[in-house]
Amino acid sequence: MNAEKLSEVFLFEKDIETLYNEKIKLIDGLVKRYSITHASTEDDLERYKNTAFEALWKWSDFKIDRNSIKKDSKEVLLHPDDALIVLYPGRNSIEYTFHKAMRAAYIIPYGGDVFHYALKGQGIRFIGSSSDSFFDIYIYTNKEINEAVGREIRNERDRILDKIDQVLDSNRNYIISKVEGFKKLINDSVDEIYCREKKRHDINNLL
Repeated sequence: MNAEKLSEVFLFEKDIETLYNEKIKLIDGLVKRYSITHASTEDDLERYKNTAFEALWKWSDFKIDRNSIKKDSKEVLLHPDDALIVLYPGRNSIEYTFHKAMRAAYIIPYGGDVFHYALKGQGIRFIGSSSDSFFDIYIYTNKEINEAVGREIRNERDRILDKIDQVLDSNRNYIISKVEGFKKLINDSVDEIYCREKKRHDINNLL
């Protein structure tokens, strides 16, 4: 099968580890906004911890709807640079000014937020339009379209969607694995402020 090409906007804009680290950096600033004093009760502290977790532990996600894929085929002329990418990957140069190809376009609906991410280390960066809860997959071929080639193109499309699903599953597993650690970071931040305020109050009483 000739090479796949997706459209021009990164579907996964940041890897999930980067997003997790960004969330960690927000903890102390958020906790400092709460009215934590030496007089805060255990119930107060627990409420602050829960509120901070609910405010920060939000993750965008989306689910692909394979049952509602829209298809559109079109004959196109590719410039040499584009043809090298989608028809002849691995070659350094090709002849001719334009290259005729068939483009199979699949418009994939999904449910979820517009902001997406990829798992660090996967080596997969899908490109697609994330506007209006759709993204596109383009697959190009210079073969004559018959039943066998059509099946080959559909298999390539499904292989791309399978890779996206694998990334999403890995992301969800990563998030689940970080829940308790993230809660502990929040708890430590709240407890640290409380202990500091209590110590300052106790010192003032001794002066």
